[in-house]
Amino acid sequence: MNIREGTELSTDRVDFAISLHFESPRACDIYTYYALWQPIIFYEDFGYEKSLDKFSTHNDLLSCHSDIADNHALNIFNGIGRGPIEPLETLFHTLPEPFCEPNVTSESQLFYIGINWERIGKPKGRYHDLLVMLDKKELIKIYGPEEVHGVAPWGGFATYQGELPFDGHSIRDAINEAGICLALSSAAHRNTGIMSNRLFEGLAGGAAVIATPNPLIDKYFKDVVYEVDDSRGEGILGQEVQAALREIRLNPEKAMERVREGQRILREKCGLEASLKSIFDNNSARIQNFQSKVLLESEVTVILTFAAGNIIDLQERVADYSRQSFSRVHLHVLLDQNLADAVSISLTGSLVSLTLHPLKLEGQPSSFDGRRPKPQRTGPVVAQILDEVKTPYVAFLTQADRIFSDHFASLAKAIAACPGALVGASGSLREEQDATGSVTRSLSEAKFEDIESLVLVDGPVERGRFLFATSLFEQGQGYVLHLLDGEEFRLFALAGALEGPIAQSNYATHIEDRTAAISIREPVESVELQRQYVRDYYRRDGRWIDRVSRGRRMPAFVHAYAPGAPIRWSNTLASGAQTKMLVADRTYFTRLGEPAVKCLVSGFSDPEGAAVWLAADRGVIEFSLPRGAAAVAEDYDIVLSLAGRRSVETGRLQHCTFTLNNVSVAYTALAEHFTEVRIRIPLNALHNTNVFRLEIAPDHAEQVVDSNGRVTDTRHLSLLLESITICRSDAGRVPSIQPDEKRYCVEGDPIVRAMFVGFYAPEGSHTWIAGTHAVLKFRVTEAMTHPVMRLTVAGRSSQDGESQKLFVAVGDRDAGEFAVSESVEMVEIACTPAEIANQVISVTLRARHAEPVVDEYGNLLDNRLLGVSIRDFGIFESKPANWADVKETVDAIVVSASVTPKKLIDTVKDAFGGGNR
Repeated sequence: MNIREGTELSTDRVDFAISLHFESPRACDIYTYYALWQPIIFYEDFGYEKSLDKFSTHNDLLSCHSDIADNHALNIFNGIGRGPIEPLETLFHTLPEPFCEPNVTSESQLFYIGINWERIGKPKGRYHDLLVMLDKKELIKIYGPEEVHGVAPWGGFATYQGELPFDGHSIRDAINEAGICLALSSAAHRNTGIMSNRLFEGLAGGAAVIATPNPLIDKYFKDVVYEVDDSRGEGILGQEVQAALREIRLNPEKAMERVREGQRILREKCGLEASLKSIFDNNSARIQNFQSKVLLESEVTVILTFAAGNIIDLQERVADYSRQSFSRVHLHVLLDQNLADAVSISLTGSLVSLTLHPLKLEGQPSSFDGRRPKPQRTGPVVAQILDEVKTPYVAFLTQADRIFSDHFASLAKAIAACPGALVGASGSLREEQDATGSVTRSLSEAKFEDIESLVLVDGPVERGRFLFATSLFEQGQGYVLHLLDGEEFRLFALAGALEGPIAQSNYATHIEDRTAAISIREPVESVELQRQYVRDYYRRDGRWIDRVSRGRRMPAFVHAYAPGAPIRWSNTLASGAQTKMLVADRTYFTRLGEPAVKCLVSGFSDPEGAAVWLAADRGVIEFSLPRGAAAVAEDYDIVLSLAGRRSVETGRLQHCTFTLNNVSVAYTALAEHFTEVRIRIPLNALHNTNVFRLEIAPDHAEQVVDSNGRVTDTRHLSLLLESITICRSDAGRVPSIQPDEKRYCVEGDPIVRAMFVGFYAPEGSHTWIAGTHAVLKFRVTEAMTHPVMRLTVAGRSSQDGESQKLFVAVGDRDAGEFAVSESVEMVEIACTPAEIANQVISVTLRARHAEPVVDEYGNLLDNRLLGVSIRDFGIFESKPANWADVKETVDAIVVSASVTPKKLIDTVKDAFGGGNR
């Protein structure tokens, strides 16, 4: 079959598709296999959850005989109820036949090809010293890209041969010409048991293969390759590579025998043709297994609000429903009466009934100067449909919702498999079209997690992702339905969230068509007010009040002064002023309609495509964390995906200053491609607030000009923001200190992590306790015999002249009271070995008083409550005094008239560091 590249194939012409990379989610309505060719560490490097979300969108798995990779993937697929038939089908990253005849001679050279990823952003790439040595001796031919992200990864290598086209035969031919292929596995590939495809390409190219150890070599190719050891450094590795090279050159016939044996194993164990044939032969059985686990027979009433669009668009949406597998669909279309007169749709496939509901939706006059008709609400029609519904499930969709053929059946199965669930949610893809008409699809979410948006009835939610059990519909809802116009699904989303869990299909079968979403009409009633109507329906529902009172945010117009208070109407339309709450470890994109857009307070242009421009001298981002997380905000990092715009005038890379809640936290350069900037949240960033206010100040912002200097964009653009993520970091771990080590509590020192709670942000020479109470937490790395804690502190007298005192407790033990003056002085606290032995040491510091700073006239200079500051601290071994000195002291006491046994004992104990020996 000759198919031109770029041709879109209908699904009935395709048996299956194969995805070769975890960054590529299943984006078409086709049974798709994911090839397990990636070391597990790659998922972590690219974002573990995000990577797994993408690869778990696929239906099935293909093995390359890595036990670790297979078990990891099977664990995930069984965890989401999609365990495939075992054993898995096989697909190695090998070449098709015919293989090249072996070509090894006494003059053969090493072939090496790679991107040299590690060198991008680093001075050295992987195996750099080895390759430099082989390059200097002209024993190697190196191929790879000339430039990646502005970096020449092979710059300076004399034997660099340039790029090879990705055409399936050029690499093979170049390997055959060289005669010897160097197949160096990375540690990531070796640890997972996945072999570099250089092994397969080398054998297919008829070359002898020199390779580093790999479990796959041990399985199949132990007597084929010339194995070299990379565990003892590149110097030893270089010697072994040269030794293998000499052995091959001295006995090329024996090397070619190895190549022939390797090609035989390649055909029998790893052959591409045999693998593909097996996949074709067993594809039907594997699809049936998938369907039995993931799909359930369903009957669904679909309410499609087609407020804008043409006949062709409508026919495409209806075709989605007629293709539904394992489902019977009863379709109701709410559309403008002008379009309804031209609709003629026949019942095919899964579509068993179709009812059109003509309405005045567009509100456009019939002529240029005609009277504008008053549009109708959709809610009353929806109420009428629901009164007569007979199916067990109902779905609400608009022209922006596209669905795969197993959408309803997979959601029905998810609901049935989740006890108590009356709502199912699918994963979702996003479809966008650029100015050239090119269409792209990307994964938005593999599962629906923003349950809070359902409970609070806010936020942009793709309604087509949900399937609702008909039992959610009840008589009293008719009142609120008659008030709604386009927001009807939110009433049942809230009902489902209160009745039980949201069943997750963990399967991306929904597509949000962003182009179609732009044309959705303005409702008769504002969206904010419609959502308030839904809240009104539940204003006395104890379950709802309980959910919104659990430390979560609630829109201001829902309560008066505290969560759970009665509804207050005086601020009905104030929803836009609410700070967006972000959930940790979830990436929020800044595309149009995404929740992160609400976080962009100032300085940013309208979202466009996949990102948003900062078009001012500074941009402000505001958000909050759930209250339970905000108390330990320092345990998180803010991760921004940013691309900087190089200065047109100077050519300098963009640099930005980042300020969090008025504390400068970072100054960094931005690459011209999207990279992640990780910002550590400083201690006490949320003092007296739960709002993060992050300011971004770029070094330059310039208009866009063409090659002739003409301005093509009048905005002053500096950087693109693609996404925001709040990630858990290492900052929350209790730090460790060594004995006899003084650690300074100042800005920039990692020990500030020991300031667990109750401190202001560290300063250049000290850190203030925030008010009167604070806690230090840390560990000591070694056991100690006579530990003594020493703190260097200073204190402020009160405005009434009362001197400062510091009360210290170690764990639950009161360790003493100390007078503290404005001059820096050391406080010493004796500890016991048990208190520091292999455990977290908790030190509570309490000042007698803490007050704002005022001048002699009463003018406020610093509104912080300041009482005691700490400069440094440490745990020290208290050494016993010299015995001669102790004896001299004891003798002096004994001859004195005032000696007592207690005084004598105390003197000796003090001399030996306060111990009990």
